Amino acid sequence: MVEIIRDTESENEIKKRIKERLSTTRTGIHVSDLISPRLTFLRKKYGVRISDEQAMYFIVGRSHHSIVQSVITSNNEDIEKKTEFEGIIGSIDYKFNGHPVEFKTTRVRNIENVPDDYVEQLRKYCCMENDNVGYLVTLYLNAKDNVNNNFNGKLVPIIIARKINFTNEELEAERQKMRNELSILKTAIETGNGFNLPKCADWKCRDCLYKKECEELDKQGENIKNIFGC
Repeated sequence: MVEIIRDTESENEIKKRIKERLSTTRTGIHVSDLISPRLTFLRKKYGVRISDEQAMYFIVGRSHHSIVQSVITSNNEDIEKKTEFEGIIGSIDYKFNGHPVEFKTTRVRNIENVPDDYVEQLRKYCCMENDNVGYLVTLYLNAKDNVNNNFNGKLVPIIIARKINFTNEELEAERQKMRNELSILKTAIETGNGFNLPKCADWKCRDCLYKKECEELDKQGENIKNIFGC
């Protein structure tokens, strides 16, 4: 009979290597850094922190991401397209029908809710490409299987593709917003003071490993408000 033994030593080594790879600090300011500027600031100041659970979720998401990219794109040049806008670095997941695509993987069960930061990230890429059209493609890993709007208790993976049209005015407003975000974030990183950076989306806060440092930033902001009476 074959002897099968769980090798926790090897497991730990594998997890260690994954976390080391994911903890590599990127150079420059990227589009995703502007989406969660406070988290970006904390990572750059205190180093990248990642739990075993977060590392595994990232690997799962990245694996699905790569598979979908390879299946639906015919030209490798359209995958992870690099772009730049006034010092901001962008990496567009891929192009579909010639337009930017932002691909997301989520465990959320309700497919009707579209997070604002998903749309914002796509809008930033459209700004950088000067394109009024973008696609948001979301892979829901555990979506409710609805038949005639009646949930039957089954959870299934579902891909939802959304085409989003942006007006020229929306893109220009986003460009100005990106300039302001870049300036504020760079100043915070250079001075080491990030109290004026906006907090992340609620879902990112739940398992964040910088809660203590983030709370300190809030206290700094409150102290400054009290001093200047604003």
